[in-house]
Amino acid sequence: MECKKCNSIQCVKNEMVGDIQRYRCKSCGYNFTNTPKRGKPEGMKALAIFLYTLGNANFGRVGKLLKVSNVAVLKWVGKEAKSLERPFLASSLPPLRS
Repeated sequence: MECKKCNSIQCVKNEMVGDIQRYRCKSCGYNFTNTPKRGKPEGMKALAIFLYTLGNANFGRVGKLLKVSNVAVLKWVGKEAKSLERPFLASSLPPLRS
């Protein structure tokens, strides 16, 4: 067992939460379970964004192809769009004075 926070191998059983065993790191005191990470892999998100930007598929179609909800695809595309810089528009500049 390896700590998810500091990657130490000095972990001991701590308690049970429902039917899941929790562990405590002796190095940093972090409590964790041995469960997979939540969410979808970054590769799947990138593929969804790529498919949507090709222009031939909408959020619903991409969601069906990847077996996720169309809302998830919408959020992934929206998050990526917010990270892009805004395009420069020449008409937004003030007029030149001579």
